Amino acid sequence: MAKKRDLLAKLSRENLIALAVAYDVEIDRSRPKVDLVEALANSHRLKTEGLVELSTRIAALGDVPAALYQSRQGYFEETAIAAFDQIDALADTLSVAVAAYDVIDPGYSQKLTGQIAQLRGSKIQSAGSVPDHVWSQLSGKQRAAYGVAKSLSYQIPNFLDGAISSSRDTDLAQRARELEARRMPAKTWYYVSQSYRSYVAGCYDSSIVMLARALEHLLRNRLYLVPVSIEPKATLGRLVDLYKKSVGNDACLEKILEVANMDRIVSAHDVPPFHREMEKRDADHAWTAFEIVAREIPVKT
Repeated sequence: MAKKRDLLAKLSRENLIALAVAYDVEIDRSRPKVDLVEALANSHRLKTEGLVELSTRIAALGDVPAALYQSRQGYFEETAIAAFDQIDALADTLSVAVAAYDVIDPGYSQKLTGQIAQLRGSKIQSAGSVPDHVWSQLSGKQRAAYGVAKSLSYQIPNFLDGAISSSRDTDLAQRARELEARRMPAKTWYYVSQSYRSYVAGCYDSSIVMLARALEHLLRNRLYLVPVSIEPKATLGRLVDLYKKSVGNDACLEKILEVANMDRIVSAHDVPPFHREMEKRDADHAWTAFEIVAREIPVKT
């Protein structure tokens, strides 16, 4: 690395005086340039590492205050502001994921994990202490913002790692993965996943309706195996009738009817006596009923 005296010797007298003012180094402005260089070189307030960067900026800009400002702003933008931007990006992904508990979804999980890695590898985390020539030029607000950004860039990845892990371990998440592993028809799984998202969001009416739609496609698939001719617009009620005639009364039919009856209540547009909202226990019952049907009914994927 270049020596401090050599770097200072390349600066003009005016720039040396400006540096002394900026770093509060006592000098006699009437002294020759060599004495100004010596005074600055002996000061511990101006570090060699900082002077290497500053001298380059001073040569390019020809102005010490502009070089100091650019150095301060450049470092602040590459660290604190970059960290805040990355945190915002994480928050955007997380807000969508948490809205429907999609943090367990591989796509969201991979995206969050990648963003976490980016934040952990950011300059604000990889750099050591802030260079003296930068820190001394930061305002009070900038120092506070830098501290917050550094703290958050360390804490948030740890928090999100825990959130991703815990969300995968919930009972409903495990049940949803077990259903997915049954390799149901694509359309059936689509509605199951919609039901899952509705359930987590607390929309129990919607969760039950989506399970009823999933049952429609599951029954269609089952009846094609009989085989039975099915009208394209046949709804769940019609499919249940066909199931009774072609398959008969069994444990699956009982569970299908339980979900169908809940669906009928939701779809009755609040007309008495069907004028109550579904509760969590209703959705839990519907999910259990669907799981039994999905486990027992044969399908062709």
